[in-house]
Parts: sequence; C-alpha cells; structure tokens
Amino acid sequence: MILTEEELKNYVELKNVQGAEDYLINPHDGYVCHKKHKRKLGNIFNGYVKCTIGKTHYYNHRLNYIHHFGQIESKQRNRP
Repeated sequence: MILTEEELKNYVELKNVQGAEDYLINPHDGYVCHKKHKRKLGNIFNGYVKCTIGKTHYYNHRLNYIHHFGQIESKQRNRP
C-alpha cells in the first residue's frame, strides 16, 4: 500500500538501527516504510508484523523500541 503525503507526515526517520537511513517509522502505530517507495513494510508472522531492512529481519514493535530507547541489551544468564 502506497502512503499518501498526509499519512507520511506522521512518519519520522528511523534511528539507532544500522542500515536504516532510507526508512521511516510511525512512532504511534509502529509501521515502517521506505522513503523512496513510500510503502508500508511488513508481513504478519505469528501475530507480529515483521519487516526486512537490508538483510536483517526485525519485528516492528522491536524497531519502535529501538527507535525510542536505543539498542536492546541482552542479559547473560549465569548457568552452572
């Protein structure tokens, strides 16, 4: 679906993601679109919207978190 100029007003540049210079995100609904093609990215996968940036797959809700708060830190478990 190609976005209209009115819809694109809600989108901002996606930050804190490597290789995402050409992508925009709507911080309110979490959808991602390409700047040039102006299409929403993502397919529903197990109930979540998943898109590909470069060769890396992301869930849109995680991209929204990364955009606002930075990279998600992984916690190392201490296993015996």
